[in-house]
Amino acid sequence: MLNDLAKTEFDRVPPRWRTSNPCYDDEDEEDAAAAAAEYPPEKDVIRVTNAVFVQEGFPLNASFTYYSKRYYNSSALNVPFATNPARATALINAWAQRSTEGKIRDILSESVAAEAEMIVASALYFKALWSEPFEQQATELKPFYPDGHARESKLVPTMSTVGCYPYYDAREVDAKIVGLSYQGNKSALYIIMPNNSTRQTMQEFQRRLTPAMIGELVSKMTQRKMFLQMPKMQITNTINLRDILQRLGLQTIFNRGQSDLSGMVARPQQIELFATRFGEQGAAGPADPSSVIFPTDYYYAEPSADIRRGNGNNNINAAQPAPPEPNRNRVSSPPVQLHVSEFIHRVELDINEKGTEGGAITTSTIFRALPSIHLRIDAPFLLLVGHDDTRLPLFYGTIFDPTP
Repeated sequence: MLNDLAKTEFDRVPPRWRTSNPCYDDEDEEDAAAAAAEYPPEKDVIRVTNAVFVQEGFPLNASFTYYSKRYYNSSALNVPFATNPARATALINAWAQRSTEGKIRDILSESVAAEAEMIVASALYFKALWSEPFEQQATELKPFYPDGHARESKLVPTMSTVGCYPYYDAREVDAKIVGLSYQGNKSALYIIMPNNSTRQTMQEFQRRLTPAMIGELVSKMTQRKMFLQMPKMQITNTINLRDILQRLGLQTIFNRGQSDLSGMVARPQQIELFATRFGEQGAAGPADPSSVIFPTDYYYAEPSADIRRGNGNNNINAAQPAPPEPNRNRVSSPPVQLHVSEFIHRVELDINEKGTEGGAITTSTIFRALPSIHLRIDAPFLLLVGHDDTRLPLFYGTIFDPTP
């Protein structure tokens, strides 16, 4: 999936609305071609990053760290949750900032870190420019109705433009859908708004909606000239996926008594750090200098129960005993009862006149004839950023209030 998200070639079977452009006349096409020559399109930036942060005292298995990075683009490292939660918080937040080019700065609080033993974090960074940007000087305060036009409104910055957009009046589901393509032609923002939308009708509509229904709506979209108005948005949300995953049936990794994540942790092994067969009793033939045995794993002490509980009064370095007396027999240990404390996913999405997250100045198309469709997004709606090649939603959610 990560490779699919990163590739740049056009999809072999793109959405139908991408393959035709009937809403432009010949002069409009010439204007669009001239604009494209002056401002070449920029590629989307899509980056998925994941990380596992484990309490110090649970040394990570080198194979787990290697394959996490190679196959899942995921980092795995130890942090001092118990002994220095402030530093652990700073390390995790610095990872989030690097992974999203400064977009997400605070994914974890110190109070959560102080109680944690293991945290799984996920971040998605997406940056793209509109194929047809909005005019910044046309943005002004207009009413938005969080619970429908019959209820109280609030003024929000609203962007306006005239352009050619994929659109479908879905009478079969009593809603309208509009798409805003990003430069590069491999992703688009879709907005679905029920007719006479209110908080209740939007919730009921979302409960009925399925991926197949969304795909059917997108397949029926055609390019139309329209006057489009939509709110300028800055969406921020932190989701603890622990509760969601537990409701889906993933239980044991969050339970200390049932979790078995021992494969992540380097197993303690009592070995002689520099054993040799020189003069070994019973060895046949003369000593072989090439038979010196160097260990492949270092010795780590089994973390105490207090350390696993994240007791801040423990000195982990002092708690680890010195290596035992040489013993040629390796001693197996019981599974390490490491469990996941939190599973955090943070979303930050900026939707402005230039695109999602920001970018360079481009030009917009000016039509010589007024469009017949005027669509104003001013009540609860569903937002979806879709990736053409994989048909995956990069962002998905219902917007009841577009203000931060």
